[in-house]
Amino acid sequence: MGCGASELSNSLDNHSHSDTKATVIPSSPSNLLNQRFDSNRIVPKPDNRTDTNEIIQNFRLIWLDKNIDELSDDYINSIKQLRRTINTIEIFHDTNECMGYLSQIQNEKLFLVVSGALCKSFVPRIHDKIQLNAIYIFCRQQEKYEEWAKDWPKVKAIFTEITSLCDMVRQSARQCDQNDIEIKGVSSLNQIEPAFMYTQLLKEIILEIDFDEQKEISNLVEYARKEKEYVNSKEQLKLIDEFAADYHKSVDKNKAIRWYSQQCFTYQLVKKALRSLEVHTLLIMGFFIRDVHRNIEKLHLEQSELIHPSDTTTITVFRGQTMNKADFEGNIKQDGLISFNNFLSTSEDRRVAISFTSDLNKIGVLFEMTINRSVSRTRFARISEVSWYPNEKEVLFATHSVFRVQQIEEIQANGTTIWQVKLTLTSDSDDEQLNILTKRMRTEITGTGWERMGSLLWKLGENDKAEQVYTMLLERTSNESDQADYYHALGLMKENLGQYNQAIEFYERARDISEKTLPPNHPDLANSYNNIGNVYSDMGEYSKALSSHERALEIRNIALPPNHPDVANSYNNIASLYNSMGEYSKALVFLERTLGIFEKSLAPNHPQIALNGNFELDDLPHTGRPLQVDMDFLKQLIEQDPRLTTRCLAEQLGCSHVAVETHLHELGKTWKYGVWIPHELSPLQLQCRVDACMELLTSHRNYKWLGNLITGDEKWVLYINYQHRRQWLSAGQAGVPTPKSDLHPKKVMLSVWWGVKGIIHWELLPTGCTITADLYCQQLDRVAEKLKGKQDRIYFLHDNARPHVAKSTRQKLLELGWITIPHPPYSPDLAPTDYHLYRSLSNHLREKKFEHENDLKMDLLNFFDQNSQDFYEQGIFSLPERWRQVIESNGAYIVDC
Repeated sequence: MGCGASELSNSLDNHSHSDTKATVIPSSPSNLLNQRFDSNRIVPKPDNRTDTNEIIQNFRLIWLDKNIDELSDDYINSIKQLRRTINTIEIFHDTNECMGYLSQIQNEKLFLVVSGALCKSFVPRIHDKIQLNAIYIFCRQQEKYEEWAKDWPKVKAIFTEITSLCDMVRQSARQCDQNDIEIKGVSSLNQIEPAFMYTQLLKEIILEIDFDEQKEISNLVEYARKEKEYVNSKEQLKLIDEFAADYHKSVDKNKAIRWYSQQCFTYQLVKKALRSLEVHTLLIMGFFIRDVHRNIEKLHLEQSELIHPSDTTTITVFRGQTMNKADFEGNIKQDGLISFNNFLSTSEDRRVAISFTSDLNKIGVLFEMTINRSVSRTRFARISEVSWYPNEKEVLFATHSVFRVQQIEEIQANGTTIWQVKLTLTSDSDDEQLNILTKRMRTEITGTGWERMGSLLWKLGENDKAEQVYTMLLERTSNESDQADYYHALGLMKENLGQYNQAIEFYERARDISEKTLPPNHPDLANSYNNIGNVYSDMGEYSKALSSHERALEIRNIALPPNHPDVANSYNNIASLYNSMGEYSKALVFLERTLGIFEKSLAPNHPQIALNGNFELDDLPHTGRPLQVDMDFLKQLIEQDPRLTTRCLAEQLGCSHVAVETHLHELGKTWKYGVWIPHELSPLQLQCRVDACMELLTSHRNYKWLGNLITGDEKWVLYINYQHRRQWLSAGQAGVPTPKSDLHPKKVMLSVWWGVKGIIHWELLPTGCTITADLYCQQLDRVAEKLKGKQDRIYFLHDNARPHVAKSTRQKLLELGWITIPHPPYSPDLAPTDYHLYRSLSNHLREKKFEHENDLKMDLLNFFDQNSQDFYEQGIFSLPERWRQVIESNGAYIVDC
């Protein structure tokens, strides 16, 4: 298991480090798909594990052969052999269909088997796809392709019979599985990111949940039997039945480790749950993850007690794997911290770990971990006596273990240069600081059990998953008070995502329940009305917002002391609304009431008090929103929607736009082409940009395909567009006043799709709505309808906004048959809609004012029509040159004049 819990044979080790492609010669040129294994051929020997139990998830095998007969016995037997390792196998006869399918794969690793007849034309087109792990050539005459294959590093071997091909695929899949544990690194505790710390709380939350074990076992068994990876596997189904019968009544107190070490469905589902944080899988596997951790903790304590005073308290364990250059450089820093976000399998046999460090396309990494058993707080244990494979010298660490990087050096291993990274478990001082940080963040994760899980996922920016948790909690509870809390949490999430109509729906459900269960003037009711008022305000429906805020004020005046800050905040919210409605005299009355309370209840020098009347309306707080800028929340907001303006951010954070701009600068963010992006990209981000551009430049011999490129994006469009001009003034001269931007500017979201021939489709979303995955898929259908019969093949480019990369969107693009073009994150300078179309549109809209939506629509229509085809061609055909600029500048942003 894991880092080398099983030994690989010398033949595999030698092959893995060789630059020569492996070839296998059949005893006969006939029946190639069904040849039996000949031990004299050059193939890696299988290790000592039984492959029938070991289906590797999150990998797909693609088989491209225009002459394959899917009804033949040879084909059926071959697929049966391959499914012992990889259950998801896709067969293609047509290269274009295969290319279209490959372009849709985002998160899974791919293995490609391609016939000799197609390899020379197809491999150059897909070789640099990031998700593609290995290519195998399946042919009759390997000598025809040996010289050609040397130019393509991902071509791992040339086969002429199926058994050895299956063995190689199995070994390659295990290597990938070994590398699939997520590693997170930070340079120091002073630079630690919230996401790093929040994931540390995941284990704590799982361990505190009170599971009904018998019920959870039944749920896991039912779930596993329906999983596509197992439903057609007799071996896996048999193991699932054994688990159902034995796990609950087993007297083996270390039963969880035994089932985990078997590397069957339990092992794969644990990895899936902790890697993807998929709510349903976490829910299903939570009790088993808890049991594995408790087994490790129990063994750790037992083994610690057996340490004799004369025994050495230090042990050294090893883990070998391969990493992308960007991942290695971005996470492995001298004296930094790294966390393995899963149960960590290591070996006391260095040679076994080294066997997992071979990949010509990646960096080989040998982690050497020195552990002081007598002082370590991290739980780990030798598991040979309880493991499914007792002959392995395996040491298993609890999930999310944190290590300190002590040394990074290049070493030689089996004739290959790899990196050796020496680690130690965090020290007492590290643990103390981590505990302080964890304690502080723990206060932000409210509730208990699954409530905390929902709160944690929200903090991690996993909004869809957090929504699933709260929806699940609603289904499980009949307690009305809890229901109100869950509806409130869902409303808050929808509000932050800009999905205002849904936010109103959830907030109103929470209010309705509170009105039934609480006294009529309870302060919590005021908070519900306040939340509803804030959302209506964001939607520009000021009369509804005013009604809600007035009701909140009415309750607070009854339930709270007259100088309570919540009363002041209600006054301020109403003042803000009157300001937006243009009723400035009323706004001033409520502002004065706000300041009157603040002057009585706050210190004279408190920043909330604007002395001598020198204040802005938006410098005052809003109820339910932080008085100071919450940096974590600010980061979360711009990650969810990088197009939010400083005014929108200020409204959501309850502070001035100047404060937002200051903190965005501190976060290293800059406003480029209408999107907040990092001012200084990390090495990993730079490398991602370079890799994507290299793939785009090298995957096509010419750029005629750009003529079939469709691209698009969204943009907020304001009804009133002010322009702030610089003014040079003499001493004492008064400047010409510039109208102040509305706190709640009336705006609408514009969606556009276009290509070299011009605009294909555009639309304005309903007021108050922002883009979601469901809306986006509906829009794609409308675009596809307009393209019907006009283009045979469609290449599609869009950015990495959440709705664009949602699972439903990826499925929709797959259904449409569009070929998705890779786009690196934080790259508006590589998106023609941002750097070309919307840049021109922003200039066009400057200083324009629109009373009604129809006026805005007519102006947009005129803008799109007035641009010639040359304008649109310039935007699309400039892409290759921009890709080259990114590569030449090592990933730096393109700065347009």
